[in-house]
Amino acid sequence: MPVLPSTKDVECAVLGSTNELVATFQAAPYAFLFESDLRAELLVRLRSRITHKLPVPRTVAGTPPYSLALVYSEYRHRIDIACLVPQNVKDAQRTQYKGLDTFIYALPVHIGIELKYRKMGDVFDFSSCDRDYRKLSGLSSTVQIPFVLAFVQDAEDLESFLVPSHRRMDPIQRILDFDSIYVITPTEIVPVLPEPKG
Repeated sequence: MPVLPSTKDVECAVLGSTNELVATFQAAPYAFLFESDLRAELLVRLRSRITHKLPVPRTVAGTPPYSLALVYSEYRHRIDIACLVPQNVKDAQRTQYKGLDTFIYALPVHIGIELKYRKMGDVFDFSSCDRDYRKLSGLSSTVQIPFVLAFVQDAEDLESFLVPSHRRMDPIQRILDFDSIYVITPTEIVPVLPEPKG
């Protein structure tokens, strides 16, 4: 079996790719007209860093294993981007559904990433980020680390975007961990603590 990246390697790749995307966005926010543009850019960056193929045994004996990537978009419960847990896949339940190996669409996720993009003309606020964070946190048996990124195309919209949130912290230069929801404008990165569970 090939050597697979550790979960720490996956985390470093996610943070590195995210900071590259942030720099690209801040240099030219109108190069991204839709959330799907941001998702595509991050997916490409992640797949260029996490290039390993994951051999996953099929349920039919004597057939070659599936060769899966470790990064997918719209995975499982429509997670924008999912980074699989390479070490846990071999232990995942491999059950067929209607004679098909559909289990490959529901493997364990190490980092689940949700993106939001408040572009010109949008009026939604930070509560959408809280909902995404709760969605990922609610999948705790499936998703180990929830990671939510909100991009705000116009820096002047930051205050109206953050109105319902009183948990914001001081702006930072780079994203170094998964402890916050991050709001990115053309001029700053604002960490916001997720809504407390309960």
